[in-house]
Amino acid sequence: MSRRLRFERLEDRLTPAGLDPTFGTDGRVRLPVDQPNSNGFDVVEAVVALPDGKVLFAGEAQAADYPDYGAVVGRLNSDGSPDLTFDGDGIALLPGVWYPGVQLAVLPDGRAVAAGEGWDDAARERVNWVARLTADGAPDPTFDSDGVLGLDQPDFLDPPSALGQVTAVAVTPDGRVLLAGEVSRAYEVAGLFYSTSDFGVLRLTADGKPDETFGPGGLRTVAFDLSAQFNFDRPAALAVLPDGGLLVGGSATAGTVGGVVTFPPSGTVFAVARLTADGGLDPAFGDGGKQSFDFPGAVTAELTDIEVMADGRVVLAGNANRVLPQIDFPI
Repeated sequence: MSRRLRFERLEDRLTPAGLDPTFGTDGRVRLPVDQPNSNGFDVVEAVVALPDGKVLFAGEAQAADYPDYGAVVGRLNSDGSPDLTFDGDGIALLPGVWYPGVQLAVLPDGRAVAAGEGWDDAARERVNWVARLTADGAPDPTFDSDGVLGLDQPDFLDPPSALGQVTAVAVTPDGRVLLAGEVSRAYEVAGLFYSTSDFGVLRLTADGKPDETFGPGGLRTVAFDLSAQFNFDRPAALAVLPDGGLLVGGSATAGTVGGVVTFPPSGTVFAVARLTADGGLDPAFGDGGKQSFDFPGAVTAELTDIEVMADGRVVLAGNANRVLPQIDFPI
């Protein structure tokens, strides 16, 4: 199949002295990969360095009949050339319509898991897609029978029982899949309905079914409740811990209502929670399993990434907005 991600820069690979001349051209790779009817708006959104020196990436390629997007997963050799053992040409085009924001994780045996929001043409509704590929780039038939799972998103007034847009994905060593996203709740104030949101983490079994050992329907929610009335909590990162637990982090926002919800929010801070292997909050972490952090002088602070050090300490990173448009890198 002919596909093209038009001249999007995948990665600048650095050595201690600068760009790595053994990777691509002077440390840079541009991928001529055809996507049918592509209009050139193609973006690599996630990159994972593999133990053997190869590079796995994921992103989306926009078709000419906007707004349809197709998600792609590809693999490069250690020298930056397409890995032809991966779907024949180094690029696998995932079925379905995907929107920007494709997430990527890799299992120890080399299988790739991509997740993100998209559109289900048959149901005519937004869904969360989860796709698992074999190590050679083919859809994995042991995951939801065809390698691609569609998860319904809730309507505005539905009970909080499903994820909104998937914002992070991770995998456990035994093949289970973790997805993070907002779980919305509707509130009525003076006859008007408003939405507030909590962190949501959904765990799937290795064959793509909701993992009931983690929570009802495989879902757990975490509410930071910074405000007595309206809270807008949005996860952005997941990290799996050696004991089977996990960290989920993002931003927690306290909103106020005076007939309408006020924006910009009255306060947005780093927020992180640690869950045990069975989905409960870990009381040994922070305040009952949760912790939030602000940055003096910052109007808002949003966590975007989590890394766990070898000794168990946790590194959080994101952005802190002082006075628009000044943004810092808080760690």
